[in-house]
Amino acid sequence: MSGEEQSGEAAARATPEQPPVLPVSETAAEANPSKTEQMQVAEDESRGGITDLWGFSEKIDNWQVSSMPEDKQYFAVEGNVLDAAISAVKSRLDDARDGNLRNYWLLTEIDHWDLERERLIVLTDKTLISVKYDFIHTRIEELRYVLLSRVSELLYGEFKYPSTYFFNRGGVGLKVTWGSEPMGFFTRWNPLSSSPQYTILASHILVRRGRASNPKLELEGVVPEIEKAIQDIKEAEASKEGATATEATKFTVKEGEIVIDTMWGISAMVHNQSNLGFNKKRGAVDF
Repeated sequence: MSGEEQSGEAAARATPEQPPVLPVSETAAEANPSKTEQMQVAEDESRGGITDLWGFSEKIDNWQVSSMPEDKQYFAVEGNVLDAAISAVKSRLDDARDGNLRNYWLLTEIDHWDLERERLIVLTDKTLISVKYDFIHTRIEELRYVLLSRVSELLYGEFKYPSTYFFNRGGVGLKVTWGSEPMGFFTRWNPLSSSPQYTILASHILVRRGRASNPKLELEGVVPEIEKAIQDIKEAEASKEGATATEATKFTVKEGEIVIDTMWGISAMVHNQSNLGFNKKRGAVDF
């Protein structure tokens, strides 16, 4: 063996084999994950546990209704929902009791506690029907009938509140009164009572807030149609009884303030400001 070969073998034995050198970025990322990545792993693990079991993660992610335009938050104005509602009501009409359908509107009904509720108002030849309709599950929940022949007064005007009231509603309303009996004590202090012999109507909340312009949601065109229907039914009934037209159409139509006769209005403030009487998209839970 030559001297050069022996020296080369000795040098090879003297120099230990070195491990391959990896890029610094790769070794650092594997050995020391960043704080952001650690937080992401912890978040993924938590989503795979009890939190995700109950679906809270998805609900929290979807709880962004406030960013949705207000006119898109109400189920009643989506697609053909309103048409489906009126079709369901038509199937409940009775010729003897109601006669023909004249018109319908989606309005706000205000009760004796000043609580606002979304109602489908249906006008027929003989009745004014307030329909509580579930626009989420598309079903009728309640129908309240008012015989037009019993209506004694239509009052159209602005709302007036006591000085002690917490909540003041702007705009105008229509108060439809039938009968003349004063409201009893238990009726007045029972928010669930349906005994008051009047109802108050106003434009839908989307119209009052300037978020929609739709004749079906506006009160303005309702007044003359209800007045005409009342006149027609009273004249028709009077002709059967032999009374004169003047006697038959004896009911009052006037403009003036609609007095909201409640003391404090705390419940109305909470109820109305939260729109609890309307079918809305409210995030994870709709009602």
